[in-house]
Amino acid sequence: MIQTWIAEGRIEIDQARLLTLYAAWLMDNVGNKAARTEISAIKVVAPNVALRVIDNAIQAHGGGGVSDDFPLAAMYAGIRTLRIADGPDEVHRMVIARRELRRYAESGADAWASSGAWLMGAGPRAADPARRLGRESVLRVVSRYWPATGCTPPAAPTFPTHPR
Repeated sequence: MIQTWIAEGRIEIDQARLLTLYAAWLMDNVGNKAARTEISAIKVVAPNVALRVIDNAIQAHGGGGVSDDFPLAAMYAGIRTLRIADGPDEVHRMVIARRELRRYAESGADAWASSGAWLMGAGPRAADPARRLGRESVLRVVSRYWPATGCTPPAAPTFPTHPR
């Protein structure tokens, strides 16, 4: 169970980090207004991920997790307060939902859905220049902002070859 929590924490932290890097890239390249959805998403995701990771650490440490022997209880209180300080999650989720619904309504997505264009990768978000990132663009974003995180980037994935 503990290993599952560690693995889930690592995955969620990387997801939050990449969302943050993507929002930073959008802010630099298309402006803060165009990145509002991603900024709101970060304000929901990052504190919630931190809270889950700390909560799992408290659970793993048992009674020690809530004692003064470990900083976990203080960390939990600080992160829980952060979720309120920058605005309640519900407000940020409402902002995200409104922007998504507006984008859907403005794009003629009803016609898009019935035409079958979604099968070919075209869609309501395809016209948004910030959404037309290929794999190379994402790698450029990650390589540009990753050093600022102070973390070592993951090695390129290697896939085993299938013997035939």
